[in-house]
Amino acid sequence: MTPTRWSAARIGWIGLAFLVCSVCGAADLEPGLPKNTTAVLTVNLKQMLHSPLVKHHGLATLRQACRETEEARAVLQALGVDPLRDLDRLTAASVGHGEKPSFLFILRGRFDTSRFSTAAKRLAKEFNERFEWKKEGDLKYLYLVETGGHGSIVLGAGAKAAKGAMLNLQSNGCLLDLFPKYCLALADKNTLVVASSDEILKETCKHLCDPRAASANKTMRRLFAELDGKQSIAFAVCPPPATFETLAVDEGKDEKLQAKPSLLREMIGGITVTDDFKLRCTIKATSIEDARKVMDGCEEVRLRLDGLMTCLAGTSKEYAFLKEIPRSFLAVRKGNVLLIEGRLSTETLNRLFASCSFIGR
Repeated sequence: MTPTRWSAARIGWIGLAFLVCSVCGAADLEPGLPKNTTAVLTVNLKQMLHSPLVKHHGLATLRQACRETEEARAVLQALGVDPLRDLDRLTAASVGHGEKPSFLFILRGRFDTSRFSTAAKRLAKEFNERFEWKKEGDLKYLYLVETGGHGSIVLGAGAKAAKGAMLNLQSNGCLLDLFPKYCLALADKNTLVVASSDEILKETCKHLCDPRAASANKTMRRLFAELDGKQSIAFAVCPPPATFETLAVDEGKDEKLQAKPSLLREMIGGITVTDDFKLRCTIKATSIEDARKVMDGCEEVRLRLDGLMTCLAGTSKEYAFLKEIPRSFLAVRKGNVLLIEGRLSTETLNRLFASCSFIGR
């Protein structure tokens, strides 16, 4: 880049690029995951980009955004990454059973190690109050200092008679402030790792360098073995026996946490994107009573979506099909097991994309 200083907006794009380049035989479990992984989501980026749905409705828009958005183009050029050509598979994971689980992203693709190091060193030099370039043994990584800022992305919706449903996306503040502290490293020229702590980053890179290292834990490996390898997105969750929630405390006192028993024993599912959209998810609750609670939650979500789509459709016959979208997904329960399935047809998706406008500000 020719400017001697990078703008704040460009720093935001750097953060997003690092996380996206940092948020697939689809059901293969990533071998670098730590043993205490509790949730995994994999996205077969290459398969999705080549699907008829994305090719027809999204590919041109993505290309245009990368080409015409100055900040995005500058950052991607600095990193030497073409997101539509160089990225293959993204794995996102939640790690740990503690009060504050760690997050981890592993992105598989093709990366220019020289450009990555140059961009990382420049960030650490020019913005040393926010970035640190660290080295431990053979591992070099970029560390983002937590700022306590208030960056945000706001999503709004409203009906427009002339254009149909309208979705508006707006960002406030520096986008880096959306995230807590994190660090990232190129494990090799094909693998980018982003983690919420140095410890998780080092452990993951160590596992990636050792082909004999087992992936995650036995339960997580079993759950992924049950998934369809042709799915575009696959996910599995094996939650801890209890989660933690904050109790209301008097001002000036330390925050108190209490353990809350988990309703779920495990959950697996996936999304298949071809020329249509298919969802299948199986949830196993800890008891029949907990399964009823989960079922009630699913019904509440469906009712809320039904209300939103009814509002967007209004009285127009042209957009009446929006009301049918929430009804395309059904949840059934047998004992402590729930099955959620749904499909959006090619026709429905074509009408949906034709009637929606996405605006970034």
